[in-house]
Amino acid sequence: MKGVEVDFDERRLTTVVIGQNGAGKSNLIEAITDVFRFVDLGRTQPRFVYEVDYRIGAHKVRLTSREGVPAVMVDGKTLPRTEFERNKTSLFPDLVFGYYSGSSRRLEKLYDSHQRRYYDAIKRNDDAEECRRALIDRRLFYCRPIHGIFALLSFFAFPDATVGLLLKEMLGVTEFHSALALFREPWFA
Repeated sequence: MKGVEVDFDERRLTTVVIGQNGAGKSNLIEAITDVFRFVDLGRTQPRFVYEVDYRIGAHKVRLTSREGVPAVMVDGKTLPRTEFERNKTSLFPDLVFGYYSGSSRRLEKLYDSHQRRYYDAIKRNDDAEECRRALIDRRLFYCRPIHGIFALLSFFAFPDATVGLLLKEMLGVTEFHSALALFREPWFA
C-alpha cells in the first residue's frame, strides 16, 4: 500500500472501516497502532513514512516521519522528545484500544510489549502507587474476545434502563441469572 491518506471525521467518536477482504483495513489499523506504539515506547520505529494528526484537549498534535526523522509537533511547533515525555499526559492519548475479530495475532502482537511492561511492573509489586502509575503508563490495550464477556457482565453489575432496553432490542439479552468465576494463583505468586 503506497500513498494512503485517510481523514477520519473528528466530530465522531467512532469510525467504522468497511471493505472487502484484502482491501487493507487491517493494514490501516496496524499502521496507526504501530505509530502510537513507537511514539509511546520510543523503540522499533515503523518501516514506513507516516503522518498522524490528532486533537487532544486544546492541542493539535502531529506525529511524523515525513522528513526522515521521527518528530512530534504540537500546535505547529516541533517538540523535543524530552519535553514531549514530560507533557505526555496532556499530549498523548490515555488509551489506544485495539480489537480484531479474526483469528490472526498480527494486530495483537503490536500490543504485546505494552502488556508485558504492565504485568512486569505489577506482578510482584505491593506498592499501590507504583501499580497505579503502571496502569496510567499502559497506554495501548488489546481487547481479547474474553473481554467482551466482562463488558457484557458490567452492564448487569450497574443496571440502567436505557442499557437494558438496548441489550434487549439489539442483542436479545433480557436477563442475567448467574456467573461462576474460577481464579487460580498466578505462576509468579
